[in-house]
Amino acid sequence: IQRGTGRKYRMIVATLIVTIIGGVPSWIAVQEIRSGAILKARIADIKSEGLPTDSASLADWFKCTSYPEGTAAWEEVILASKEATEFPPTDLPILGDGRLPPSFHPDIPWPQSDSVKQYLNEFAPVLQKVDQASSFPRPVWLPIEFNGIETELDPPKEMVAVVHMVQLDGLWALYQRNTERALKDIQRIDAIAESFDWSFCMLTQMISNSIRSSESSLIQQSLNMDLWNEDELARLRMILSHPRNFDTCWNKVAIGERAGTLATVNNFSLEGDIAKYWNPIWSSDKLALLNVYDDWLSMGKGGIDGLVDRAQKWRLGQSPAPKTNELDRARSLRDILLPSLDQYAIVLEREEECRRLLLVAIGIKQFQRKHHRWPGSLSELSDIGLDAKGCRSVGDQAIGFQVAEGVAYAWTADRMTSPTITSSLPPFADPSLEDPWYFVTIR
Repeated sequence: IQRGTGRKYRMIVATLIVTIIGGVPSWIAVQEIRSGAILKARIADIKSEGLPTDSASLADWFKCTSYPEGTAAWEEVILASKEATEFPPTDLPILGDGRLPPSFHPDIPWPQSDSVKQYLNEFAPVLQKVDQASSFPRPVWLPIEFNGIETELDPPKEMVAVVHMVQLDGLWALYQRNTERALKDIQRIDAIAESFDWSFCMLTQMISNSIRSSESSLIQQSLNMDLWNEDELARLRMILSHPRNFDTCWNKVAIGERAGTLATVNNFSLEGDIAKYWNPIWSSDKLALLNVYDDWLSMGKGGIDGLVDRAQKWRLGQSPAPKTNELDRARSLRDILLPSLDQYAIVLEREEECRRLLLVAIGIKQFQRKHHRWPGSLSELSDIGLDAKGCRSVGDQAIGFQVAEGVAYAWTADRMTSPTITSSLPPFADPSLEDPWYFVTIR
C-alpha cells in the first residue's frame, strides 16, 4: 500500500511540474497576443492621424514638412563647399587648428591673417551660392534614404562645415571692422539654420542647435567690440526676435524618432547589440517603447519653461531601482534605441536662454547708443521696447546685469554647472578670457 501511495504521489508531483512548465509559456504567449493586438491598434491610430510609423512614411512626412524649391540650390552649396571644407589649411581658426587673435582689432596682429584672407577670397563663390539658396522657402527638402535609427544624415553634417566657413568670414569682417559684411554673415548662418531645421530626429536638431550656436557666438563677440550703429543693432535684434516654437519642435522630433524606432524594431535583419539581446523583439517590448514616446510627447506640453525639470523627473522615474539585478527587456532596449531626453531638453533650453540673453545685451547697447549712457537697471530697457518679461531668462529667472569701469556685462545661469544666476559679477569679466556662452561683455 505504501509503495502504491508513493508512486501516486510522485505522479501527482510530476503532473503539477509539467503543468507549470507548460503553463508559463502559454501564459507568456497569451500576454504577447494581447500586447500584439493593442500594438496593432495603437499603430493604426497613429496612421489615422497622418503620422509616420516606418521609414517609408517618415520619408513622406519629411517631404510634406519641407520645401523642394531650394533643393538644387542647396545641393550646389554642398558640392561647391567640399573642396573648401574637406582639406582647409591647418593654420585656419574654426576650420583648422589656428588660433584667433586675442582681440579683434586691426591694430592687433592676427598671425594667420594672410592665410585667412587668401582662403576667404578663393572660396567667396561658396558664400554667394549660400545667398542664392537662402532665397528659397525653408526648411529645404533634400533626398534622404530613411533606414530607421541607422539613417545617414550627410547633408546637415556637411552644412556644419559651411557654417564654420561663414563664421570665419564673419570673424574676419569683425577684425576689419566691416559691420555690413559681419551682419551679412550672421544672416547667412541664420538662413542655414532655418533651411536645415529638420525636426524628424534628435540628431538633426542637435546639428541645427550647433549652427545656431555659431550665430550666437558671432553676435556675442561683436558686442564686445563697440561696432554696431543703431540701425545695425535693430537688424541684429530682428534676427533674434522670433523664438523657435519649442512645443512643435519637441513633438515633431518625438514623432520622427518614434517612426524610426518602429522601423528598426520591425526589421527582422537586426544587427549588433539589438540582435544579440533582443531577437526577436516581442510585442510587449514594442508596446513599452510606444508608451515611452507617449511620455515624450506629454513632456512637451508647457513649452520650454520647465522642460528640463520635466525631462529629468521622467528620467529619474525610468531609472532602475538600486540593487536590482533583473534585466528589464523594455528598459534596456529603450536605452539603446532612445536618445537622452533630459540632455536634449538642456540643449533646447540653452539655445533659448542664449537667445534671450543676447536680446537683452543688444537692448543694453541700443539704450547706450540712444542715451549715451548705460542703463541703471534692466527695467530702463522698456524705453527701447524690452519689457520686464523680455528681460527674464528661461524659467522666469532674472538676467544678471552690471556696469564696471565703463563696460557693461549681462549673464544668465548655465544649468550644467549652476541652477541659478549669481547676483554679483562672475569672474569671467577678464579681457584675456573668452566669455562663456552665458556671459556677454558689451562695450
